[in-house]
Amino acid sequence: MISIKNITMKQIFSCIVALLLIVFSNARPVPFLIGVVIVLLGEIIRFWAAGHLRKDKSLTTTGPYAYVKNPLYIGTLLVTIGMCLCAYNFYILALGLAVLFFQYLPYKLKKESERLEKIFGEEYTEYVRQVPALIPKLTPYRKEGGESKKWSFEQVKGNSEHLTFLAILIGVILISRNLWIR
Repeated sequence: MISIKNITMKQIFSCIVALLLIVFSNARPVPFLIGVVIVLLGEIIRFWAAGHLRKDKSLTTTGPYAYVKNPLYIGTLLVTIGMCLCAYNFYILALGLAVLFFQYLPYKLKKESERLEKIFGEEYTEYVRQVPALIPKLTPYRKEGGESKKWSFEQVKGNSEHLTFLAILIGVILISRNLWIR
């Protein structure tokens, strides 16, 4: 069950942007289909990452985290671009990208890095030296003597990504209504 006191500013902002996309959707068939493909790609990346992520229990360096430190943000970026293409609304895309790159990411990356360094110390420092923040590298990071954690749907659920997927699916369906209403 979702508690109102657990709702974050990010979730509120995401809901407002989603509502704006639905209300001001100007969906067109070809951009809509391209957008759906981009949304699916972003959500696949998010599912892959969420299935490996064990928040604050161990430093996650497997799955997409072996290639890039922040695969969830990459997935979110793709979902945002895809949803805006679905709705054919470039004003909201510009607003979303501006907030993402100039406000949210700098703040979140700094706070997250400080927290992870405090929890994992030198292990995190070494990981940061070898794995880029947002542009994936081609060769995976391999920790000496590190155990390989397998992807798990239980982790996806534990990270609430199944709810994110459901929200995105509902958004795409609501935006698609505008294709038929014209």
